[in-house]
Amino acid sequence: MAKKEPRTPRLGGGQSEAAAALRPLVFPVYVPTALQFSGNAAILPILPLIAIRMGFSISGAAALGLIAGILSVVGTVPAGTLMARVGERRAILATGVLLIVLNLGLGAVVGDALAGTPSAWHRWVLIGALVVQGACMIVWNLGRQAYLGTHLPPRVRARGMTSFGGAVRIGEILGPLLSSAVLWVGHAPWVFYLYAVLVAVAVWCVWARMLEGDASPGGKVSDARPATVGPEGGEAKPAAVEKPREPETVTGALGRQLTFRDMLRVALGVLPLAAARTNRPIVVPLMAVAMGLTEKDVTLIFGIAAAIEILLFYPAGVIMDRWGRVAAIVPCMSILGLGFALAAPFALGEAGLSAGDAGFAVLLFAQIVAGIGNGLGSGIMMTLGIDLSNTATRTRDLARWNTLMGAGRLSAPLLVSLVTLALPVGWAALLTSGLLWGGAAWLYRVLPEYAPVKLP
Repeated sequence: MAKKEPRTPRLGGGQSEAAAALRPLVFPVYVPTALQFSGNAAILPILPLIAIRMGFSISGAAALGLIAGILSVVGTVPAGTLMARVGERRAILATGVLLIVLNLGLGAVVGDALAGTPSAWHRWVLIGALVVQGACMIVWNLGRQAYLGTHLPPRVRARGMTSFGGAVRIGEILGPLLSSAVLWVGHAPWVFYLYAVLVAVAVWCVWARMLEGDASPGGKVSDARPATVGPEGGEAKPAAVEKPREPETVTGALGRQLTFRDMLRVALGVLPLAAARTNRPIVVPLMAVAMGLTEKDVTLIFGIAAAIEILLFYPAGVIMDRWGRVAAIVPCMSILGLGFALAAPFALGEAGLSAGDAGFAVLLFAQIVAGIGNGLGSGIMMTLGIDLSNTATRTRDLARWNTLMGAGRLSAPLLVSLVTLALPVGWAALLTSGLLWGGAAWLYRVLPEYAPVKLP
């Protein structure tokens, strides 16, 4: 009789298990995420346009995106150290309050600049505010990612992380639509006040429902008793006073311990996706300017594209849990690259095509395609970060992974700035497309060695 090969744990899990695992996360994690990203998404599409009105050049406006990338590279590990010392809940609450105050002040400064003659002082305040805002975002994102990695059963991990991505997408659809509504009735600085209000509600959510499993500085666990779900699903049970047990990892096709070199191999293919997602709110508005569109057009286009993405976040998780990570990330990067390439010929200056009065339709169609691709990859970078982190060193490994992704975010606006110094912005879009397609090809070859796959 032929010897049977040992079976790798099968990904997937029933709907009841997924529901039991995700339900306790809605109020403390997913709702604040949607609110925070609503405020962030309200600002991002119009930030380059505001910067240009404040006296930045096109290259300078694009370079503002470097701030988030630099902070992602140099700030993730210190942020993790901070959370380990003061507790995740305290760190998130403190940076949330800082975000509220920051955006109230930034609205006043931007309003003063746009109402009169913008000065260097106004521009430096904007740069400084973006630095502080980026640092706060790192604390919020790292804390929630580590928490989800600890509490999600491996068999529904991708659905939990894509639900997190779905909360981000909800924010990205509400943000531009709210921003568009504010611009119709008010002025650009009012969008910063909108951000402050949304973050205030998110901070209240965190305060009202203490983050589960959060440790205080003295090493004692918070009195809040979270509802946790075991790897086999079932009804939620109160957590013990001790630190919540880490679910068994399914990292690697062979279940072996992964090294930093393994992480680097996968990151090489994922970095173009991180870069493209950073480039999108920079390149698309600049292409809109080249095509003669307005701030209102840009916010509406981003809102419609985000609506497409929101429809795909949970199916993307099902695809990853049942058919593996490659089945989601390769189509994601390929289609997202097509979305960049479709609008690029209309933003190549004299060497390109003229959209004429159809500029809005052209850019909208391109962003719908990009939205489909991006939606298929909802939560994929966070899911891979957990897949590639070993259970015993998860916080350290996640910090390393996020730092690598930060390198991608850092390189993105730098490439845009360098390209736009000499060439029209459409060439930056074409470069982004090429990087995405190259990364997809690399991951198709490499990723099955490391990421979970479904076996018969």
